[in-house]
Amino acid sequence: MSVDGEQERPWWQTPFRTFQTNLREIDADLDVDATLEYIVDFGANAWLLSTGGIISNYPSDLEFQTRNPALVGRASHDLIGDAVAAAHDQGVRLLCRMDFSKIATPIADLHPDWLFVAPDGQRQVYQGLVSVCPNGWYYQHGTLAVLDEIIDRYPVDGFFFNWFSFNETDYSRTYHGVCHCGSCSSAYQAWGGRDLPTGPNDPDDPGGENYGQWRIFTAEVLSRLNGRVHDHIKSRRPDAALLQGHGRHSDVIFHEANNAVGRDLWPIATQEAVSVARTAHPELPVFVNSVAFIDMLYRLASEQPDHFAQYLVQAIARTGFPSTYVMGTPAVIPYSALHKAAEITRFHRDHAEIYDGLRPAAPVALIRPDPLRTDAASLSSARSEFEGLFLASRRIHVPVDIVGEESLNTVLGRTDNPYRVIVLGDLGRLDRDLAGALDEFVAQGGRLLLTGSTGLTETSSTLVSSGIAAVQSQRTGVEELRNSYILSGLESDRINDGTPLLPILGGFYQLTPAPGALSGAPFVSAAPFGPPEKCYGNQVTDIPGVIRNNHRNGAVTTLAWTAGRAYRETELTAIADHIGRELLVLLSGESPVRADAPADVDLTLATAAGRTVVHVLNLTGARRRGFEAPLPLRDVVVHLFGLPAGTPVTAVISGITITADGSDDTAVRLPELELFEVLVWGE
Repeated sequence: MSVDGEQERPWWQTPFRTFQTNLREIDADLDVDATLEYIVDFGANAWLLSTGGIISNYPSDLEFQTRNPALVGRASHDLIGDAVAAAHDQGVRLLCRMDFSKIATPIADLHPDWLFVAPDGQRQVYQGLVSVCPNGWYYQHGTLAVLDEIIDRYPVDGFFFNWFSFNETDYSRTYHGVCHCGSCSSAYQAWGGRDLPTGPNDPDDPGGENYGQWRIFTAEVLSRLNGRVHDHIKSRRPDAALLQGHGRHSDVIFHEANNAVGRDLWPIATQEAVSVARTAHPELPVFVNSVAFIDMLYRLASEQPDHFAQYLVQAIARTGFPSTYVMGTPAVIPYSALHKAAEITRFHRDHAEIYDGLRPAAPVALIRPDPLRTDAASLSSARSEFEGLFLASRRIHVPVDIVGEESLNTVLGRTDNPYRVIVLGDLGRLDRDLAGALDEFVAQGGRLLLTGSTGLTETSSTLVSSGIAAVQSQRTGVEELRNSYILSGLESDRINDGTPLLPILGGFYQLTPAPGALSGAPFVSAAPFGPPEKCYGNQVTDIPGVIRNNHRNGAVTTLAWTAGRAYRETELTAIADHIGRELLVLLSGESPVRADAPADVDLTLATAAGRTVVHVLNLTGARRRGFEAPLPLRDVVVHLFGLPAGTPVTAVISGITITADGSDDTAVRLPELELFEVLVWGE
């Protein structure tokens, strides 16, 4: 279908909201009409329903599928048939949740070549189900047969594959190692020319020999498999979407926002995931499936309502689409978080025109290190640097997009790249293509903020634009850096000049500035740190902690130390102020929005065809393990720069509208900021 000569968009390209009922076997008799009434009232217009794989909630005729025995309790013996008909009557999309990670023991006994095999030769069995391997026949071919059976029978609107992985860890979080089935052994030998690694001793310790290479191999296997599944669905049902975590071969990128007992909070985890996906694939929607329970180990215990609300608000603020995920149905398990989820979902429904077509448009891109880095130590350091740089940058309240290191080259190659400044933290040597693309970005007027090891080799920088003539030495680790500092003033030359001394944690690099580069913020050498009577002798050196360099039409600033990591580990605001000052110098007043607000307020910026949307997020409720209710904030002021006179700006939640008077700074004073606010202007 077309409108005025333009192709009609697929349904998943317009804002949608989902409710997932993750069914137990005993839930197959659910009342579809009552469930849909709840879903529609909740604000959702898509239902993600357990369909096939481990258990088939329809009468499958395939010998390698297990029909749900509880289907006998339905008059039709067919939950999916009943659900899709009723959903479409209500204007609700029906999405199929598939899980091909495990099969029943009798099927496994007939097909041992389909199975995951641990390094000790054992299969992985859990609750009578046996894990299979993505390299085996079941995943590679059986899945397509199941999809064909469903597509032939039902007009479903999409598919999602759960646990699309190599099953190294089971539901009890027991680590089983790398798969050693025959298919994996031969495929890995052909791919890498070596035998399979055993894997680390623990999934939280990625230091096993060659384990990083295994992770790259499995990511490629899953990407290819995802592509085959996507192409197969499109050949059979072009109007059905594939929702999956692999953006390269999906219609919608899937992310699950969840919690876990004992996990320390990273307060912007959902923002990070959505931003990385949207900046890598701005043409694809991101679907954020938010888990209503506290942990997989405690599926009946509700998540803290305020924590759950952050999943959904952070999702929509980063231009993702919200989804709520429950076990069973709301009629059988009472999750107290659902009332807040419904409020946010209805807000998204009632203001769908705001969210239609939005794309990230922050002036600053912060680069998240590639999680598939094979060097575990460098990944850990770069991850800490990234987190500290984000927390420091938000204190100056400039919108920041998060871009994956793995997609940076692609982003730099786009003609609509919106970024004035790119921040790269402790990423080490850059490959030639990426270094060249960054140099060209600077030559065309872009600016870089580099920290730690970014771009450095043992003797030089891979970036021509950096203004670094040579790398003289590096100091890393506690012993080499203990009691050494950066004197934060760019022109400081003595300890008692009133500028803060900033402790160095992680790494420091002695760099020689190129001719014409400006340098300062000197390194202060170590001295004894105890006993107190011997704590003297620190010397201000001529070794710079900051190098600023103009290159053609752009500029590069290098912090010769891991300032982000130091802030992440100490939370000293003097370090954050140092980072923020250098970032503001590079921005040169070119951010279209800033705010006067407490440190725990985030700004996001997105645009669509003449419309600009700013979300103001209140994260003051963040605690060590989760979120409590945010502290209501009064007199937060958002400054919008360069709006033409007469432009109306609406604060959607507060219900106020102001009109720009043509001055450079249009100040929007929010009477009260609770969970979030949305500012909108333009068509």
